[in-house]
Amino acid sequence: MLNTNIRILHYPTFLIFSFLLSKGSGDSFIWQKSRSLTDPNRYFEGVLPCEDDNIIIETDDNPAILYLNDDLKVSSIYFQPNGILYFGSSAIIGDQKGDWQCKKNYAVEDAVIKDDEAPSFFDYRSWHQMDLLGRRIKHPKLHALMVPSSDDIAILQTTKPSKITIGNQVQLGRLIFNHKFEGP
Repeated sequence: MLNTNIRILHYPTFLIFSFLLSKGSGDSFIWQKSRSLTDPNRYFEGVLPCEDDNIIIETDDNPAILYLNDDLKVSSIYFQPNGILYFGSSAIIGDQKGDWQCKKNYAVEDAVIKDDEAPSFFDYRSWHQMDLLGRRIKHPKLHALMVPSSDDIAILQTTKPSKITIGNQVQLGRLIFNHKFEGP
């Protein structure tokens, strides 16, 4: 009887181990470049707009793609000469300032969003590598192993629309976009 109990205890362990092996040797990578209006890295010198300031979005020849999913109170938003602004379900404009905005200045000032190149798919700084439990992996790897490849899962989050420069053929094990799986 004791021997049977031991076999029963090992059975769930075997199932868990076989499940982990079936996931393959690929890693998971999450695209982490933000196009949010609330991200200080998007603005010159990290200066966010205060309540009732102007937001100026420099676009040059490429359209700027930005996202807002928070409160925003500004005097105006200028696109020079073109741009796309996505609004999330929590976006409210003009009613009250966002928690990320400073209080009203004495004079209206301009907060300028930088015109930057679309980040490269092959730039390791554009990705966060995740382990099986969803924790960020921080150990150093070769550059080629720090971006998703044919054995890996690439995750593009729906709350962060973004332009991505690829410039070459990419083969992924799986692509997760908009909470849908693409791939084998």
